[in-house]
Amino acid sequence: MDTQKAEESMQKQSYPCLECLLRGNKTLGKSVDAYMCDKHLRPFVCPPPPEWNRLPEIHPARLFQILAMLMKTYDTHREANDDTVDALKKTVDMVRWGMTEEQWREQERHRRVDVNVSMAFGTFHERILANAPGYRHLKQGAHGMFSMDAYHPETRTFVEFKNRSNTTNSASFKSLFNNFKRVVDSGNVGIYVTINSFQSKKTLPEGVVHLTGVEAYDRFFGRPNVYDDLMSTVKHVFTENMTIHDLARELLGL
Repeated sequence: MDTQKAEESMQKQSYPCLECLLRGNKTLGKSVDAYMCDKHLRPFVCPPPPEWNRLPEIHPARLFQILAMLMKTYDTHREANDDTVDALKKTVDMVRWGMTEEQWREQERHRRVDVNVSMAFGTFHERILANAPGYRHLKQGAHGMFSMDAYHPETRTFVEFKNRSNTTNSASFKSLFNNFKRVVDSGNVGIYVTINSFQSKKTLPEGVVHLTGVEAYDRFFGRPNVYDDLMSTVKHVFTENMTIHDLARELLGL
């Protein structure tokens, strides 16, 4: 399907209401129209994009879902539970850092939230990049023998995203190496993106392109300074302390 036909097809689609969009956050890998349901389905017309949205290449419904996922992660506060706490570490931490139990619990709560947030940002970058023009996000094993994160049909490019290169252990990197080997041996293009790492000590198969996050954003979107635009967009959402309903109203007119 060429670009013009794809755009016409998108314009003719109907999109789900806010309730369906929120419920769809757990399965962002699906195409947008997969969230439609008979109960809530209604015609959807995108309003003019707000000035703060500097990612016009991403459909507003998809951008809403990705941003909402990040917002909900920050709003999730997991309390420290004695059943999951190392009592000895807790005791040593309190003595070593001169903390009361209440102070320790507050620090532990922030630590757990930060772990979730860090993971969410890895997912966030993957979803944004996999929704760049021409790319498709893939479920695990969704493209035959190539188990990758994203695919660009026109250029036959398969992409794997990692937040950092050190998040891949030896066993998982071996599997990744073999996947990339199959990709390039089949005449396809392989791209390995490590969002927050500038280099990788691990050797990739010959022909596989290794990109940092900034490089990937410029290449995938086909224009410079995309990462700066992303940062500006996300910063606005959090600086304005938007709720998910605020976000839906500004992006989708709901």
